Amino acid sequence: MSSTPAPTNSAIITDYRSKTPGSGALFERARKVLPSGITHDARYLDPYSIHVAKAKGPRKWDVDGNEYPDLLVGAYDSDRIVYFRSRPVVQLITADVTFDVDSKQIDLDGQRNCSLLNGTAVVCVPLTLCFEYGGRGVDARQDINVQLVLDAKMTKSPRLHFLTSEGRSNLSQTYALVKGQRFCRTHTVYVRPLIRDKLTPIEAEVRYSLNEQPDAVRRRNRRQLPPVLGADTPTKSDVIVIQKNCGADNVCI
Repeated sequence: MSSTPAPTNSAIITDYRSKTPGSGALFERARKVLPSGITHDARYLDPYSIHVAKAKGPRKWDVDGNEYPDLLVGAYDSDRIVYFRSRPVVQLITADVTFDVDSKQIDLDGQRNCSLLNGTAVVCVPLTLCFEYGGRGVDARQDINVQLVLDAKMTKSPRLHFLTSEGRSNLSQTYALVKGQRFCRTHTVYVRPLIRDKLTPIEAEVRYSLNEQPDAVRRRNRRQLPPVLGADTPTKSDVIVIQKNCGADNVCI
């Protein structure tokens, strides 16, 4: 049996063969042990079908590294096919929340570097959020909903608040991101005076999701499927601790 491809005048088949040499080689191997190189007539494709190497969610990759985000399903002796479109997946390359302090510690007995509206001096630290997204088939701009929760393990009696919104420990905002560009936003947060619990670490948690399009916009763009967020857990967190039992050598436990 010859392994030389039959000549063709079809530009489509020529392009297909040039992009799938691995599938072509596997097809030739299969022809030596299977009739027509396939296990079922419904799997026949001229000049040969692709050989899938892996899959994740709605996407497949063949042995040549070609990605197939959509799916066509047909049936033998039928003149119709069903076209399944996959939604674009927004992949967050960066999604971080960070306390910008050395050694992740707060010294409540040190310099109180901020003042509340009533003049009370408090200890402040900067808290930075950073995001960057990518993905295939996604828009060049994407709105992302972000919820930032301070002292996330003690929401009933939080010890950390936003300086620009005194007394608040929960902030929700929508950021307009540009594909491939890193976006960062820094908030100044302060420790509430006269706190009792100095042992439990203070955790800041950021939760994020894609901004859903209004129904009117969806109806207007029926040919465009709305994107979905990648499979990563849509939360990130960072922790600081309060310095305790500091000695003259400035070593704390």
